[in-house]
Amino acid sequence: MRDNKKQNIEKTIVRPTFSYLGKFTVSEAVIKNIIEYIVERETKALKVDSIKLNNGDEGIEVAVFVTVKELCNLNQLAETLIKKIKEEFEHITGINIITIRFVYKDLRT
Repeated sequence: MRDNKKQNIEKTIVRPTFSYLGKFTVSEAVIKNIIEYIVERETKALKVDSIKLNNGDEGIEVAVFVTVKELCNLNQLAETLIKKIKEEFEHITGINIITIRFVYKDLRT
């Protein structure tokens, strides 16, 4: 007698970051908005004033110009933010970030 039970099979398909329909592009405005969102979500100590991008063959270089709103350990905060930005941004977009610099423009406490 034949068993007619159905089997569930699970498969994971990993697709590359490009689209099969054409070239995958992300505008500079979107890149800046994602970075600004991550910084301002992660800390209230900094306010993003502007972001400069430099496109290269290997990825992008990012300079984040900020105003310090609360005194804190800026080196430790920057290290944490750099790690968070790289992880989340590269996961969302598939674009490699080569370097991220924080430039402290002003102190307002």
